[in-house]
Amino acid sequence: EYLKSNNQLEFENGLTAFHCFDPIAFKMIKEKFNRQQFSEGRLNIMLGKELTPSWVEDNLMSLSLFGNSESYLVHNAEEIHEDVRELILKESLILNDRKIILNFNKEDNFLKKLKKKKIESIKIIAIQAPAFWEDDALLGFLTKYFQVYLEYDALEYLKARVPFDIQKYYQHLEQISLIFEQKTVTKSDLIEILGGMKFDNFKLVELFGNKMLKKFYDLLIEAYQNGEDLIGPLYFLQSHIHKMYDQSYLDKKNKFTKYDKQLIQQAKLWSKGDLVKAQSYIGGLLIEIKRHDPFFLDHLRLSRGKTFKL
Repeated sequence: EYLKSNNQLEFENGLTAFHCFDPIAFKMIKEKFNRQQFSEGRLNIMLGKELTPSWVEDNLMSLSLFGNSESYLVHNAEEIHEDVRELILKESLILNDRKIILNFNKEDNFLKKLKKKKIESIKIIAIQAPAFWEDDALLGFLTKYFQVYLEYDALEYLKARVPFDIQKYYQHLEQISLIFEQKTVTKSDLIEILGGMKFDNFKLVELFGNKMLKKFYDLLIEAYQNGEDLIGPLYFLQSHIHKMYDQSYLDKKNKFTKYDKQLIQQAKLWSKGDLVKAQSYIGGLLIEIKRHDPFFLDHLRLSRGKTFKL
């Protein structure tokens, strides 16, 4: 959404702070910077930890013999030292003819204080992470970015095979764009470079959606014991549950796929309240996996052995 209306990004003189959810996202934003807006078309790059009080005083707080017109991009701005932060927050920087861009990888106290300043010379731009159910939108954005076209079955295969993560999507689509160039990419093409599907995500959502829960747990338990990475499949299941809850994505389709028809039938088996509880439950499983909970397998076995209640 941020880039949609900006073919080239222009900044006003002063300080701009970016907070991007992922370095890959900021990389794509940085590519849209209009270099002509910087003095001599040059944007100097620094790291936050490289900034010192003396450097700030010499370069950003005083007028030199040749004027102050150089612009700077500071990566890892969350690593800026406290004494430098204090100088910046005093609003005594001389930025009339140039731009200072701070790139934050996380929101820390410094960024929060900059937000509170609320003055024209300080701009804050936050790029939030896409929600897990926005995988179609994220893939659509990235396929357009790399100028590759994937057939529907290929897109579904990619979503099922690759965990929902912008870096993983980016890496795979970059590889696909290099291999296939302008070719329309099919599912068979992807199987050649991604390998055969080790885990059947569609079987997982079929079992869960149809409330065949003991078989659902059997599939998860077997996969976990075989060392499968379940993060991607569970994200895929979360997306499926969200689509059962909100089927508005179907309004944009002229023809329903086999998957769409299955989802419509499954949704009839669930109340809205149970879908919300299911979403929360799967989210809990994801948290356990990510923190390598030693009792995760026991949790699955216990859930299988009793009447499943959300």
